[in-house]
Amino acid sequence: RGDHPAGSPLRETELAARYGVSRHVVREVVRTLAADGLVDYASFRGARVPVLTEADACDIYRARRMVECGPEAFIRLPDAAVVRNAHIAFAEAVRSADFDRAFELDMAFHDAVHSGADSPRAAAWRVGLMQALRLAHLVAPSFNRQVMSDSVDQHAAVLAAIESQNAEAARTAMKQHLDASEKALLEDMRSHGVASTVASSPAPRSPA
Repeated sequence: RGDHPAGSPLRETELAARYGVSRHVVREVVRTLAADGLVDYASFRGARVPVLTEADACDIYRARRMVECGPEAFIRLPDAAVVRNAHIAFAEAVRSADFDRAFELDMAFHDAVHSGADSPRAAAWRVGLMQALRLAHLVAPSFNRQVMSDSVDQHAAVLAAIESQNAEAARTAMKQHLDASEKALLEDMRSHGVASTVASSPAPRSPA
């Protein structure tokens, strides 16, 4: 779990002294981690180790279903060849057990799947929601192997629906994929004793 408990503050002076670097270096690292969803940062409050609760996870997946398999999803289907290439790259990373790369390629697959929507705002919100799940790699370590492995076949079902030009089947396959991922994450969080009552961190917002 690391040396900094969930919700604890990350103070620049303490981190700089501990790791023997300047406060400027600490500040840049914190900004990078915040962009990746691994640090919560707010003006006048500073940086904290983020908290991912069961309520957070459920909310993230509920929002993802709205964006990725709701009534507006797949109205315009993407280029099937682009989706296939993204699927192949993701599957190769999973087979290699390179889960950090697989996470990035999972995002790339979802980008490709929804590229037909041509909606920058929806894409930004979806990416923010997926970034919020980065913390799951730390709080639920089994989530990586189980969900990434299962996602290979689930992605294949989405791809098959796109290749057959069947938007309804694509929405159904995507919902089944998200439902299965959420269930696996919650089960793993519970098995590792992740609290369900800690205050949730702010949900990603769609750009104005």
